Amino acid sequence: MQTQIYIRNNSAYWENFKWGVIIYESSTFQVVPRSQKNLFRLFNGLGLNEELLYLLKEMGIKFIRIPFKSSILQTTVQKWISLGIKSPFVSDTVDQQLIMPLFKINLDEIDTHKVSSTQEQLSLFGSA
Repeated sequence: MQTQIYIRNNSAYWENFKWGVIIYESSTFQVVPRSQKNLFRLFNGLGLNEELLYLLKEMGIKFIRIPFKSSILQTTVQKWISLGIKSPFVSDTVDQQLIMPLFKINLDEIDTHKVSSTQEQLSLFGSA
């Protein structure tokens, strides 16, 4: 399938579907609000178009914000690309999506490249 992602007036579209808005000042992609009906039950997660994620990365957009039910979920573009699961449901009418389980859609030490004090660092020269 040939994907047709395009940006118009800071909004990202696939065909006629609006995915969300790019907020350049905060390097954030604000996804259109999602509800329970948007959940991939097999993975208990939400999907984003794979091509869109790579486009956001190329544009230097760092964060993704998703209004979901009554909360705001946030993570990074890089984390979604790295940990997202390719949807097995793709066809000529369904775009390729990367699905992120809900419990992984967060800003944590993976996102900010910090190491928590509970994680041990392996030494190149010492024994583990």
